[in-house]
Amino acid sequence: MKKIISCDVGTKFHGFALSDSSRKFVIKSWTKKILNSSSGLICNEASDNDVDLIAIGLPVRMSGGDSDMSIHIKSIAKNLTKKGFEVFFVDERLTTDRSLDTDERNRKSAELILKIALKKKEYQDRLLD
Repeated sequence: MKKIISCDVGTKFHGFALSDSSRKFVIKSWTKKILNSSSGLICNEASDNDVDLIAIGLPVRMSGGDSDMSIHIKSIAKNLTKKGFEVFFVDERLTTDRSLDTDERNRKSAELILKIALKKKEYQDRLLD
């Protein structure tokens, strides 16, 4: 089984977290400054870490509706699926710690997004067994 990478899409930095190959644990997290395109950066990180599944935090409004950023992220996800990656969204409401600086905030959010994704994936895998 390949690893899962998660991404917390920011405006200056993207946070990333990577699972182990059993898809049970977060093994590392980091941030990358956005230089050109978000989908290109996420695709490169996914390829570099040999993953086929990308969990992306989706910042929906507290009411559940789309925000400007969630619309942008759905566009990024569409580009990633065209490049052959499986993408699924994780509701990231209340995952951001505003007391942290931007770099650390994105990294920690990516870790939390991945932890949520691993629980969801673990549950989905059990249903398929």
